[in-house]
Amino acid sequence: MTRWKVVGLLGTITIAGFGAVVWMDPLRHSEAYIHQWVLERAPLGSSMADVKSLIAKQRWKLNYEWHGVNVDATPRSYPYVRGGHIIGAYFGHYQGLPWRADVDAFWGFDDTGRLIDFHVRKDYDTL
Repeated sequence: MTRWKVVGLLGTITIAGFGAVVWMDPLRHSEAYIHQWVLERAPLGSSMADVKSLIAKQRWKLNYEWHGVNVDATPRSYPYVRGGHIIGAYFGHYQGLPWRADVDAFWGFDDTGRLIDFHVRKDYDTL
């Protein structure tokens, strides 16, 4: 095999390997894809116990819980969901080029404990 064929083969393997890592890591998918994936497993109307079970099963870190008055939140209001009881979980992170992306999500529940809102957030840090 000639030198250039070896270099081309190694380059192809490297690109295919990187593509497989990106494709297989669910955190690297878009926020919309992650949003849909989570809601397929815990759809609107699910109980808080169902959502907490999903969080535990996926080994996400439950790191936010809030109780309060059930007010309407805007999409820009932290934690980006409406509900009288809100929980949040850290999904993890990945290293991009040159940024690091942290992925977390928030679930909003009504006064009866049913899921009424959900939001996925990616936070990019270039430092």
